[in-house]
Amino acid sequence: PPVEVAVGGGGSASGAEQANTSYLSFVGSGISFRAQYSLPEGFLRNYVWVQLVTRDLMVAKSGGTIDRCMPKSQPIPDAGAGLDTSYPYDSHNPTRDSPPVRLTPESQEISRKFHARMYLLWGSGMSNSIAVPLGYVDWHFEGQAVRKDGIKNEWSLKKGNGGPDDSERPFRPTHAYPLWNNLVPYAGLMRCE
Repeated sequence: PPVEVAVGGGGSASGAEQANTSYLSFVGSGISFRAQYSLPEGFLRNYVWVQLVTRDLMVAKSGGTIDRCMPKSQPIPDAGAGLDTSYPYDSHNPTRDSPPVRLTPESQEISRKFHARMYLLWGSGMSNSIAVPLGYVDWHFEGQAVRKDGIKNEWSLKKGNGGPDDSERPFRPTHAYPLWNNLVPYAGLMRCE
């Protein structure tokens, strides 16, 4: 189902830094992916999740300047996708994602458009076997926050939404393997223009 986007404090910061830190993110634990299955008893249930980032763009407005920022390893537009963090993304069922954006007091407005494709693969667990793709979900996270108070680093949500791109039919069966042209490690390094 769709996931609510909000502005909140805390996040991954610690101690005194946490009191003055704001994030634009999903409410709660974020978007969740769950594989439901009806395999006969005795079959192993080995699911693997692989996530590709297809677009990630952040715009920061400060004074009269507008900076367009992307992760340093962002896929080049129209050249494919980037592997999100590692392969596999996760092997737990369910898995989740919540891509937060740290809101810095130097900016007056920050927006982010994040699009990803989460693949579900299944493996037999037998030696020398490979996982086979079952399908994927295209999903997004989009939000725009405006600074209310620079000293306290307080922000308000101007707009935001997230969830599957097609809420009527989110899961798309496929036998195609996920393909990517680079890694998106999310080390926090951004390239701004």
